Order: sequence, then structure tokens, then C-alpha cells
Amino acid sequence: MKKRFEFDLLIRIFIGLVFLSAAVYRIFNFGAAEQELSNLNMPIILAIPLIMLEICIGLSFLFNFFIKQTSVVIIIFLVSALLVGFFGNFESIIQNLGELFVFSANPTDMFLHFVYLLIVIFYVFYYKK
Repeated sequence: MKKRFEFDLLIRIFIGLVFLSAAVYRIFNFGAAEQELSNLNMPIILAIPLIMLEICIGLSFLFNFFIKQTSVVIIIFLVSALLVGFFGNFESIIQNLGELFVFSANPTDMFLHFVYLLIVIFYVFYYKK
């Protein structure tokens, strides 16, 4: 049971830091946050609530407050982002599907591979069948 707690703690810290670092990035690169929303055809005024949401999510996970409720918020947030991104850029996504299978040493690919690593570690230690 102790291993499970340690893994849960690692995941909570990781998610908390991801959301806090996203908020800090947007604060110090506000133009990039505005451009990101503009690319998604969303009102730029949403940049500030987005930053506040990311800070709240990050702190919630780091300090172990309202994890289930915050997880529901993250699910809604991510599903919404995926739907807006997918339907707003469908043609571009289809044209660039090959990027899924090419590893580049850029922050996005490094981050995704780290997430994959955490998921596989979870299966090694906790999957029972």
C-alpha cells in the first residue's frame, strides 16, 4: 500500500507543477496566451480566467485539496480544449497526423514521453491480472 501512496503523491505533484508552470508561462508570455486563444477562435479575454484556473488546479494538486472535484474540472477543461482544437483545426490535424509517430527533442514530445513513462510505470507496479 505504501508504494501506491508514493506513486499517487508523485502524480499529484507532477500534475500540480504542470498546471502551475503553464500558468506562469502564460503570465510571463501573455502575448503567447492571447495568440493561443486567438488561434482557437476564442475570446482573448479568457486568458486571465484560464491562468487563474491553472493556478487553482496546480495548488489544489500540490496541497492535496479537493482532488476529486479538481479532477472533474480538469476533465471538463481537457475535453473542451480537445474538442475546440479538433473541430477548429480538423483539416490541419488530418494533414499532420504523421507527427504522432516522429520523436523530436522538443518540449512537447519530451513531456508526452514522460507522461507515457509514468503511465507504463503505473502498469508495471499496480496492474493486477
